[in-house]
Amino acid sequence: MRYPLRILAVSALVTTQSCYGIGALEALGGSCPQEQLVVTFPVTITRGGLVTSQLITRTMTPANLDQSQFNLLRQLLVDGGTGSYNVTWTVPAFDPNGHIAFMHPMPIATGETQQVGATFTGGGWAAQPATPALPPAISIRADNFTGTSAAGSITALNSAPLRLKIDVTTTNATGETIRIAGEAGFAYQKVTTTCI
Repeated sequence: MRYPLRILAVSALVTTQSCYGIGALEALGGSCPQEQLVVTFPVTITRGGLVTSQLITRTMTPANLDQSQFNLLRQLLVDGGTGSYNVTWTVPAFDPNGHIAFMHPMPIATGETQQVGATFTGGGWAAQPATPALPPAISIRADNFTGTSAAGSITALNSAPLRLKIDVTTTNATGETIRIAGEAGFAYQKVTTTCI
């Protein structure tokens, strides 16, 4: 049986391209599995007497992180991994360029409370061996606000996957305060997306 040359070319492309191929495969609607770490954080923010509630989420993939860091964060934040690590995770807040970030030791057992009494600058997602374990800390950037001191706690409501009850107040150099209260939960998902 003879096939038109065009059909044979497309067939060869489909069979030889990996799921991450680009070009014609994407035009044909190729799909790929994608791993995701998701944090969901319904939070109440109190600033200058104004109280707002919002749902903050952040999705991280191996495209955002080194694969080994992604795997380690999944083990620690979702699977209840062992070993001593300092974990940093960040969610967007205070549009357009603000954030809330936490750094704390892992693992944290269900029911365990860690006091947050320090601040740091920056954010991101990372897990580093705890040598030594660093004290829990928060980083907040909101417009012209940068937290310079903090008081509060995080409590593990569940350890695998991790769900934290958070209640921390930060103060900046001029005495302005921002209080962050809510529950942050982590999940691992495998979804299907368009190949890139």
